Amino acid sequence: MSERINLTIIPMGLAAFSAALDNNVLNICLPILANEFNTDIGSVQFVSSAYVFTICGLLLFFAYISSAAGRKYIFSAGVGVFTAGSFAAAFSTSVPCLILFRVIQGAGAAMFMANGMALIHSHFSDSVKGRAFGVMFTATAVASIVGPVAGGMIATHWGWRTIFLMMVPLGVLSALLALGLLKKENRTPMKSFDGKGAAGSIFFVLLFFISFLYLQKGDIKLFILSILCSLATLYLFIRFQKKAGNPIVNIEIFSQKVLWRANIQAGIIFSIMIGVGVILPVYIHDTLHCSAAYSGIILASMAVSIFALSYIGGYLADKAGTYKIVSIGILLVFIGMLVLGCSIYFSMKETLFLGNILLGAGIGFFNPANNKIVMLSVPVKFSATAASINVLSRNAGIAVGTTVAGLSYALLIKMGCGTIMSAFYSLFLFVILSVIVLIIHAHDVHTIFTEITHKI
Repeated sequence: MSERINLTIIPMGLAAFSAALDNNVLNICLPILANEFNTDIGSVQFVSSAYVFTICGLLLFFAYISSAAGRKYIFSAGVGVFTAGSFAAAFSTSVPCLILFRVIQGAGAAMFMANGMALIHSHFSDSVKGRAFGVMFTATAVASIVGPVAGGMIATHWGWRTIFLMMVPLGVLSALLALGLLKKENRTPMKSFDGKGAAGSIFFVLLFFISFLYLQKGDIKLFILSILCSLATLYLFIRFQKKAGNPIVNIEIFSQKVLWRANIQAGIIFSIMIGVGVILPVYIHDTLHCSAAYSGIILASMAVSIFALSYIGGYLADKAGTYKIVSIGILLVFIGMLVLGCSIYFSMKETLFLGNILLGAGIGFFNPANNKIVMLSVPVKFSATAASINVLSRNAGIAVGTTVAGLSYALLIKMGCGTIMSAFYSLFLFVILSVIVLIIHAHDVHTIFTEITHKI
């Protein structure tokens, strides 16, 4: 393991950047796709959803086979598949064709996302893991900042197909660097293949995420049916895992309370982040009557804050301790949400920036430290599985946050609450979530306050 950050972080950072940039850029272009293929926005929405659903559905499977096939090779092959899917998507002739190539992209992304955190865990010592995770989140934050702006400009001047083509050189470079820089790891021969577990994990995850898609569309019956089916599949999956000789997910890792807590916190934090991203643009448009560009600038302040502080948060996690930095991150998220709530309630447009900056700072501190906690909570042989569960937790938070924010605002408007109070009450739900995270982490937050008090 390396005692300092070195060039091996580059392919992992490039892959994270490419995956985040791809989705951020394409979301801006969905109306353009609907117009070119002469279809509605709901149909082209599956171009984005298919990518996300494929990633989530296949994460655990690729984490499962990576120890036998070699994480380095699964990661590199994943970047290659993602790049091939990007190239093919640029020449799509219909929406179904584009969705198919997005599924291929998603499969490739699942391959390298299932192994990125695990490779950091095996390539860097505990003293620098936080900084390595900080680099990963910095790359993702840059993609969040650049994506919407670049997507609009590229689609306007060169067409949406150029978006996919520009992913190709990034992917090729990342794959080559991964093959050249990443170390070979000891492989664990697969004694048997858990087919039932693999199928169960894929169907459970897909049903879970599809249920929220139905809820967003207001189809309550299909939402309930999908959720019940996903829970039934989860029950069967757990039973299969307990009996399997070589389970896709070793149930033993869930005995670690630290892992449970870290993943729940990650899911809630990402739910808050995406919830704010849904509520603020609507509030700014409906109440403040400002342009979409103004909304973009305000939301970009959060991404800039994440970008500026992710590496610093990782550095401090290595030096001061992961739990302390997670606690500081959670406190900043809570304070940021309070500022945003007051900004909406009292119609203080200027402080929306401050709230977003504080929220972004909290996320920047939280993410690398939380990832380090996840990786250190399980044996190395389970690191890819733990990393995949963490990614799933974040994506589940995004799905819940998007749905709750959109539905609560729409429902409150129908009830006649007005735009200000609808936005305020919707945001307040996420303030409550930030309080829940504080409660989960109460002991560590109290410890920090005690240390500060003694120093004063």
